[in-house]
Amino acid sequence: MTLCFTDVTFLIAGQTIWAISYFKQAIIAGRNLYLVSFVFLWTCLRFSRYIVVGMSIERFISIKKAFVYENIITFQRVALVTILVLAYSASLSTVELVSLRIYQSPCDTAQGETNEWQQMCDTKSSLSVAAATLIYFLDCWTLLENFLLGTILLTCNIIVYRCLSKMKARIDIVCPRNREEYRRMVDMIRGVPAEFSRLMAAIAVVYAFTVIPYGVSATKKAN
Repeated sequence: MTLCFTDVTFLIAGQTIWAISYFKQAIIAGRNLYLVSFVFLWTCLRFSRYIVVGMSIERFISIKKAFVYENIITFQRVALVTILVLAYSASLSTVELVSLRIYQSPCDTAQGETNEWQQMCDTKSSLSVAAATLIYFLDCWTLLENFLLGTILLTCNIIVYRCLSKMKARIDIVCPRNREEYRRMVDMIRGVPAEFSRLMAAIAVVYAFTVIPYGVSATKKAN
């Protein structure tokens, strides 16, 4: 439910920002509503990544630590972690946006594509330099964060898939007659079928080959 709500919010905020940028960028760009929309967008993007990884960790614990699962995974702990991750995502998004606005603020003091405007944009104050340094640090941290989350996602789902595959293979040997029924029971006990873990592992591989190289190139350009 949290993942669905986050993705819906991400889509609504993203489409709103796109519409504002396309139709009324000259009028609304730089206003508070426009900036708040960006904060929502970046927060939902980072938060949804942590939710997907959290689901994989939960499945990993249910397989490898089945006897202590109820003691580890409780509603209070899940709610606390969700609130902390949401606050962390919102804080980073806010800091990144404020730094970006500080870095771009010299360009807002003049109108038009004139030499004076270009000179103001090229002028680097100490505050702008500090903001640029912070933006570069946040880009590097986001890149490292994406790499770690992708590694955790891939590792957890590979382990879960292998465990469930071995379990179903043993069921095929021990219970050849009621094979399908026992498989359904295992899936009900363990949650989502093993094919879901295989799908999540494939998504992690695609993510590693698409998003992370883009983050590397963006960080190099920022530097």
